[in-house]
Amino acid sequence: MTAQDNLKHDTNYPVVYVLLPVHNRRDITTAFAECLKRQTYKNYRLLLVDDGSRDGTAEAVEEIINGAIIIRGEGNWWWAGSLQQGYGWLKQNNIARDDVVLIMNDDTLFETDFISIGLRVLSENPGTLLTATGYNVKTGRPQDSGGYRLNWANLGFAETYENAEINCTSTRGLMTRVSDFLDVRGFYPRLIPHYLSDLEFTMRAQKMGKRLMIHPDFRIGIDFETTGHRELGAESFAQYLKKVFSKRAAMNPIHWSNFILLYSPWKYKVQNLRRIWGAVYQQGVRDRLLPEIKARLVGQK
Repeated sequence: MTAQDNLKHDTNYPVVYVLLPVHNRRDITTAFAECLKRQTYKNYRLLLVDDGSRDGTAEAVEEIINGAIIIRGEGNWWWAGSLQQGYGWLKQNNIARDDVVLIMNDDTLFETDFISIGLRVLSENPGTLLTATGYNVKTGRPQDSGGYRLNWANLGFAETYENAEINCTSTRGLMTRVSDFLDVRGFYPRLIPHYLSDLEFTMRAQKMGKRLMIHPDFRIGIDFETTGHRELGAESFAQYLKKVFSKRAAMNPIHWSNFILLYSPWKYKVQNLRRIWGAVYQQGVRDRLLPEIKARLVGQK
């Protein structure tokens, strides 16, 4: 018996495998599960990648979503590693290539026709990775288009709602055929374990000939207060180093360096690496370490 024997397989009604990485956010994850349960499209299977939760997240979800598949980790997979586990499961179980993968974050909300809308758009656009546009759940206002234009000349990202301008997207609400998902051949969790892994994956997909797309009807609500380290405060130098080199840090210089080395055009590689590590010097050494040393010397006089 295969993993999808209890689900109806039909090219008009594909099985949607909802790939959901989670870690110790039981209340947030169960709210997502309740949202998923209310979908009008019922031919889905939840693939919950529980990366070492100790708060009963998986058990709580199983009570809400009947037949959820649980992949359990030790807490060291992070985002890319968790998605790689989902990729491996789909590949090992020989899932039909015309079925569908939907990658989601658990801190998102969506209307009851979310999956149906995504399937409609996807059916009209073969060979596509479709990413949901976002709105802020606290304000109700549009925030995070899901589609970005990376300018390598200044290493700047710009949100765009124009599909022709997109060269990378988020994986927060990404829907694609199993065939297209498997074609991209997974993630690089050792090189880029968390932030940037979605941009790397979608940029690689586009280079392989896949289309990156957003659609205004395919949208999710996002809780922006539950994300990782995006801003630095008045930490000490030691605290700064711990924070900036954390796998949760959006500006982790090691992960950025790997990303630059993989994709930056040669003429921009050196200047982009200098930009990343120059920021570490300025924010760490110049703004924190040197003032701390000066304060100690003054205090010893």
